[in-house]
Amino acid sequence: MIQTSESFLTSTSEDVLCFYTNATTEIQIIRIENNPNSKLERIVFPSEKLLFVGEPEAQLEIYTGSMGKEILSDTIPCASLRVEK
Repeated sequence: MIQTSESFLTSTSEDVLCFYTNATTEIQIIRIENNPNSKLERIVFPSEKLLFVGEPEAQLEIYTGSMGKEILSDTIPCASLRVEK
C-alpha cells in the first residue's frame, strides 16, 4: 500500500513529489529535515512505499533500531527521490 503525507495537500510551487520504499527487512522511522513548510515523521514497514511532498533541498533521514535507540542509518536528498512527470 502506498501512503501519502498530509503535506501533499499544502504544497507550494517549489515543492516536489517524492517516493521512498523501505527495501530492508527492518522497520524504519523516516523524518524530513530542512523543510520549513511541512513536517514529516513516519514509521515505514519493510517493503512499504511512501509518497510525500518536500522541498528539493530537504533531507530524508532514515533511522533504524528499537524504540528509544534509533540510529541514523542514511540521509537522502529529496531531490534524488523526486517523481518525474
